[in-house]
Amino acid sequence: MMQTREVEFSVLSNTLRGVRWGNGGGTPVIALHGWLDNCASFEFLAPKLERFDIVALDLPGHGRSYHREHVGAYNIWQDIADILLVAEQLNWPVFSLLAHSRGAMIASILAASFPEKIDIVILIESLVPEPSSAHDAPAQLSSSVRNLMASLNRERRYYPSFEKAVAARVNGIIPLGYADARALARRGVMLSGQGYYWANDSKAMAPSEVKFTAEQVRAFLGCLAAPVLVIVGNEGLIKNFAGFTEYVSLVSDIKVVELEGDHFLHMSLQATEIAQYVNSFYRLKGIGVYE
Repeated sequence: MMQTREVEFSVLSNTLRGVRWGNGGGTPVIALHGWLDNCASFEFLAPKLERFDIVALDLPGHGRSYHREHVGAYNIWQDIADILLVAEQLNWPVFSLLAHSRGAMIASILAASFPEKIDIVILIESLVPEPSSAHDAPAQLSSSVRNLMASLNRERRYYPSFEKAVAARVNGIIPLGYADARALARRGVMLSGQGYYWANDSKAMAPSEVKFTAEQVRAFLGCLAAPVLVIVGNEGLIKNFAGFTEYVSLVSDIKVVELEGDHFLHMSLQATEIAQYVNSFYRLKGIGVYE
């Protein structure tokens, strides 16, 4: 039986929390969830990867991890140092990345920037951050600051019951199945004297102050040295990502698998099938437990 336990890591004076699936002898993997989710995103998939040692993090501003005190957006590159500090504390000089959505964007630029640290990259429903033109930079900065200021003045929403908080996530910006929403809620919903609330930092709602240009995105993809497996849903979001086919062609070692499912297919819907593809990919590459 795979062990499951809560973990926490000190990042300067801040605390990152998460869940660890594994017994310490498997292939080391750090799992990164998507926007406004938490590490319970991997609750269905991780136990099916029984030869792995998976540390799934609540990224800053999400779940039970710390909120950044700066007045600014949660830009994806800011999470990279946190992740590397966690890997140091785990004594993992080389590790894999398993990531979904926003987490997958972080994973790809991390692996491109630190190729000596990453042996395999598993991306679900994302590849790289969507680029923006240099011409749009002033409008992007304006939008970010305006949204940030609005979020600072926005009152937190409270729910009269846990189930009402779950229902809000089911009917969120991206619809989510009940079982999946409940899994995220068990970790991400807190209770105060005013009621139940989602604990994510409101600043996480603001878009990035600056986005990479298409030229910069191509540069990251060209530096992705580790084998990459991209899993997409036939009803997911990545199929609407302009330039996806071109960007895939820029990665030297990549496989794309399309399965039945939506943006959250790695949760209750398709966790078993995705686990089979992940295991097969490691076996094919002869990495980790298959060395």
